[in-house]
Amino acid sequence: MPLVKSNYDCVKFLRNGHIQTILPFLFRIPPEKHHGEKIHVATPDGEELSSLNYKTDKSKKLIIITHGLEGNGEDTYILHMAKNFHQEGYNVVTWTMRTCDENLIHRNKFYNGADFSDLEVIIDYYKEDMEEIYLVGISLGGSITCNYLGRLGHDIEKKVSGAFVISTPLDLDSSSRALSSRVSKLLYQGIFVRSMKKKVLKKAKNLKFQIDLKAIKKARLVSDFDEHVVGPMYGYESGKDYRVKGSALPYLKDITVPLYILNALDDPFLGEECYPFEFAENSELVFLETPKVGGHVGFIRRSHEELYWYESRILQFVSGSI
Repeated sequence: MPLVKSNYDCVKFLRNGHIQTILPFLFRIPPEKHHGEKIHVATPDGEELSSLNYKTDKSKKLIIITHGLEGNGEDTYILHMAKNFHQEGYNVVTWTMRTCDENLIHRNKFYNGADFSDLEVIIDYYKEDMEEIYLVGISLGGSITCNYLGRLGHDIEKKVSGAFVISTPLDLDSSSRALSSRVSKLLYQGIFVRSMKKKVLKKAKNLKFQIDLKAIKKARLVSDFDEHVVGPMYGYESGKDYRVKGSALPYLKDITVPLYILNALDDPFLGEECYPFEFAENSELVFLETPKVGGHVGFIRRSHEELYWYESRILQFVSGSI
């Protein structure tokens, strides 16, 4: 019965999902030093993925971190995780999804919450000499991670030992509806839409796909990009069709390695379908922890504590202590 009782708590001021979501984004500063080696990994279709490799000779365990929507492998919270996990003696790799690296040109496709093919490329590239590989997925990166685990099932057992996902939209359409609420639309949609609009308009000329640029210029919601970019690019009938067929939730039953899901109940990016209580209660491999507070990739501790709470939780999972 892997429903995990959460022990996360915070000061009263932080017991709000929006505050937990926004404060780290605004005020968490990058670590002073990180020692990741920049490596470009070739893809089967002739493009490259950017990655940072934090290597150690102390361990044969590897943690691969996948970022969220419109992020990259060098986001502040990603670098903190990489630094902290590396200091604990783990090999760590962060990587950046296609079109999220300003220094690389990608013509063949963008990215979405269902397409795990590039994650698989990263795993295959770095798996040599590693005895255990753990995946960490954040937000949309969690969706990609869960799709990889569920849709491939037994095929990944020799590659991956387990996965930990945070603030994950297991049901993409439910998440889209949550982001379309009045408050979330005001606080978050504009940030994503501006980033995606700028990217699509800039990169459209390099793509092998035709995009309705008039529709992109008018876009006001992330779901508009599902409709006019992801849907047609990946062969879905519509944005809604992508969000339904691309959701990882139906594939949790096919997962064959331990998966730990950490979703706060006050996460403004998640709808109720993103909390599979009944399924987890009857699962032997899928663990679900749902703190009452924590926001979207928040889980803030007191300022003097180096690790964010979810970082400590990940380390506990990888070490086998939870």
